[in-house]
Amino acid sequence: MQKFLITGIVFFYLIASNAASGADPLPVFPRNPSLWINSPPVSTEMFKGKAIMLYFFEEGCPRCLAKWPELMNFSKKLNGEPILFIAVNSGTPRNQLLSYVRTSRINLPILIDEDRSFETACGVPEISLDNIWQLRIITADGKLTTGNVSQLEEVARKALESASWNLDPKEIPASLKNTWVNVEFGNYSAAAKMILKNQTSGKIEVKNAAQKMLEYVNNQLNEELKSANSDLEMEYKWNAFKKYSNILQRFKGYEIPEEVGQNLRTLNADEKIQVELAAQKRFSLAERAFSSRSISSRKKAMIILKKLVLEHPETEAGKKAEAAIEKIEGSSVLK
Repeated sequence: MQKFLITGIVFFYLIASNAASGADPLPVFPRNPSLWINSPPVSTEMFKGKAIMLYFFEEGCPRCLAKWPELMNFSKKLNGEPILFIAVNSGTPRNQLLSYVRTSRINLPILIDEDRSFETACGVPEISLDNIWQLRIITADGKLTTGNVSQLEEVARKALESASWNLDPKEIPASLKNTWVNVEFGNYSAAAKMILKNQTSGKIEVKNAAQKMLEYVNNQLNEELKSANSDLEMEYKWNAFKKYSNILQRFKGYEIPEEVGQNLRTLNADEKIQVELAAQKRFSLAERAFSSRSISSRKKAMIILKKLVLEHPETEAGKKAEAAIEKIEGSSVLK
């Protein structure tokens, strides 16, 4: 397997996200679509209450190559179950891996871990011809565990013991399956049109399914609103601001209580919120600069980060920047 220089944006996003959490977080899936094959980006938030199996493999190994038919058949058996099988390749450039995937006719979701950040975050010993595959499971209750590649079905059964769908797919008619998928994985705004349209459907099974989905979405909205209101009452204004903003985005298309907009307008006028927003904008600027393979662009990103820490150390972005600087300076990304 080819060694590969750290690619910047993956490394930067991983350490910034981990810094924001303040504890041992689950591995962060990259948001960049170019780091995925056969799948759009996924996240642990999307799979909350569900399980994820992570298969790390060495593409230069004949045994790994011969195992793909078994893995793809195994993945088919998981269809309809609240679990996702993802293959992870560490240390190989996208174009080289794409050629391998096409030649081998692999149809599974594949995460491209060019800089081995994801491999490291999962506690996986470096994949190589001496360590050809590893299995990790993210359980429904948010824990990262180790599995045996030779016992896939047993590992899956155990992972499924605590995993579940929010809404029983057996109660969803075919015409609303895509809508159900969006609801299950938290993409509520994409489901809004079909859910609302079918509230008065002449087909009873369609109407009932649409009503159940609407009830579920409204419950999620109310839970998030309750959390935002609690933060506001506790004077955690920045957390409340982020949660109210998230409600407007995630639940676009549904009936959102007027208090969400009212509280957002009030918070937006707060001086501390303005500082947090300005700091976040500068952090995003550094993130974009760091996505470049140009060393000079990355050095400019470091200047932005250091200035952010100097001027706004108390902000969320300032704390992320401080942690990012520490990790970056101990790496090879600026060389």
